[in-house]
Amino acid sequence: MDTRFLVAAAAALSLVTGAAFAHPDRGAIAKRLDSNRDQRISREEAALVPRLAQQFPLIDRSGDGLIDRDEFKAYAEQRRALREEALDRRFALLDADRDGVLSGAEIEARPRLARLDGNDDGRIERAEFTLARWFQARRCGR
Repeated sequence: MDTRFLVAAAAALSLVTGAAFAHPDRGAIAKRLDSNRDQRISREEAALVPRLAQQFPLIDRSGDGLIDRDEFKAYAEQRRALREEALDRRFALLDADRDGVLSGAEIEARPRLARLDGNDDGRIERAEFTLARWFQARRCGR
């Protein structure tokens, strides 16, 4: 079996199931940040992670100065939806013939796209495009 497929399938599964606190690594991070073990992250606790501190006002929807699991999950879902919309727009821009697949001249016009063809069939489907962008974001620390 093609190992690229297995990696792609695992990544797709993590995209679908990777809710913020439910993700093992993020759950561990949340537990370490939650110094008083009240199952909420205060502004002071969030200050230990600059990116979280910066996003704190956006995540704390209730405005009570604490981020609970539901607020964090809602924020993560909102961010996921925005990323999906951005990917849809990017894919639509590349898909000149609007057939839902990048192929032929669309790939030839941008040779770097050929690297995204995970199953080497000469076509880049939306799922392959999504996985490639997901891996790229992980390499860049997003």
